Parts: sequence; structure tokens; C-alpha cells
Amino acid sequence: MRQNPISSQKFRVDGMGNPHEIPVNDNIYIGVFGKNNEELYLIKHKINKNRMTFNIIVDKKPIGAGIDPYIILIDRNIENNTVDVEVESENSNFG
Repeated sequence: MRQNPISSQKFRVDGMGNPHEIPVNDNIYIGVFGKNNEELYLIKHKINKNRMTFNIIVDKKPIGAGIDPYIILIDRNIENNTVDVEVESENSNFG
């Protein structure tokens, strides 16, 4: 599977409504999903950098993956939380 880093940013809004980036240091769900959105993996990970890479092994063919896939956190752009997963080799162990 091709690795794509997870990107995250955290903002706090001041009294005037202006967003200011602050360091991210949170436990956030990382999820991997299979056919028909079956949860193959859903565990909180410590996210403490704006870009991080995870290696996750699952028992079934993954179709999608993402950070905060159920939109638990306040998010102004929920469209970028999940991505399609591409399996690079046809010689995989998935049936």
C-alpha cells in the first residue's frame, strides 16, 4: 500500500472570530475501512505533528482510510478527512 502522510492542523478562534493556528497535541482516531465501509481498524493515536505517517496492517483489503473519520472533532473541511486506499500489488494476501 502506498503511504500518504496524515496532515492535521488545529486552530483557536479569538474574540474577533479570527482563527490562529496552535500546536496539535491530541488523541485522534485513525480509521481503515474495507468493503461496504466495514471498520477494519479504528484506534486513537497521539497526533503531535502537522504531518505524520502510520503503518497499519489489516486482515482484509482496505478501501479507505482517514483521520477523525466520523468527524468527532470540530472541522471546517470534512471532505479531506478520508482518502481512498490503493493496493499497489496484485500479489497481496487479500481474497
